[in-house]
Amino acid sequence: MNTQNERGEALTESACPKNVFGARNISITHFGQPLVLHLVKDGTDQQAHRKAGLMLGEDGQQYMHGWLFGIGDHRLYPAAAVPGSSWQVLEVDTDELTCLEGGVAFKRGYVLHTGDMVSAARYLEEHVPGIRNAPVIGACRHTGKQQSVRVGAYGHAVAGDSGRARAGDYGTAIAGIGGNAAAGESGFAVAGDRGAAKAGDFGSAHVGEFGTARVGHGGTAIAADSGTARAGDVGRATAGDYGTAQVGAKGVAWAGRNGMAAAGAKGEIRLSYWDTQAERVRTVIGYIGENGLLPNTLYKLDESHQFTPADTSPGELQ
Repeated sequence: MNTQNERGEALTESACPKNVFGARNISITHFGQPLVLHLVKDGTDQQAHRKAGLMLGEDGQQYMHGWLFGIGDHRLYPAAAVPGSSWQVLEVDTDELTCLEGGVAFKRGYVLHTGDMVSAARYLEEHVPGIRNAPVIGACRHTGKQQSVRVGAYGHAVAGDSGRARAGDYGTAIAGIGGNAAAGESGFAVAGDRGAAKAGDFGSAHVGEFGTARVGHGGTAIAADSGTARAGDVGRATAGDYGTAQVGAKGVAWAGRNGMAAAGAKGEIRLSYWDTQAERVRTVIGYIGENGLLPNTLYKLDESHQFTPADTSPGELQ
């Protein structure tokens, strides 16, 4: 790995018309010498590297871009689009920095560290103490009971009982009993008993007993007994016995024995019950829009194991 004694120069991306230092909620006077997290392509595929990161500025020169102190919009330079990439931390003079929406651009910098995403985030945290609870891309953090922890995209946050964990897109957030876990798009959130887990579109959220799991479009929400699972359109929500499952349009909501389920238009609901004669669990499946089943209406099973509206409103999915 490169160290401060093995400094090299690098070039990359892109074109801001104004040479103005800037980044949301980041103060260079507070954090000190600007350090930039930068994603580079390994190997000989220079064309792929150029497409992923190198662009021409209005002055005709090549710029590179990254995230000041590792904080910014990961979509500016998505890691998934650059397979086989490595991560660098560069020291950049203030005069070299140009403001981007969600990041910074610069022509050159001194390479202080080269490694994987986690090691680069760790290097930043070790050298810039003020960002140790900021949403640094790729950070991996654990904290104790009744404390909060957050990380940026692709990061991993773990909080103890009654704690709060928050991760950005594609990240993982885990909280213990009574805790709160939230992850962004395509993220994974897990909370213990009586906790709350929330993930964005295409994410997954799991909670224990009496907890609430909620995900956005295309996601999967799973809650244990007496919990509540809610998923958006085309999502899947599963709740245990005595639980509640709700999904949006074209989703699937499944609740265990004595549970309730609701789905949007063209959705599907599934409720389980105990068959005393066969001594096994059976599941009744209903399709919204057929046999009188209405969208966004909570249903339970009656004594004949037929769907009947529950005496409660499911509320709106958000």
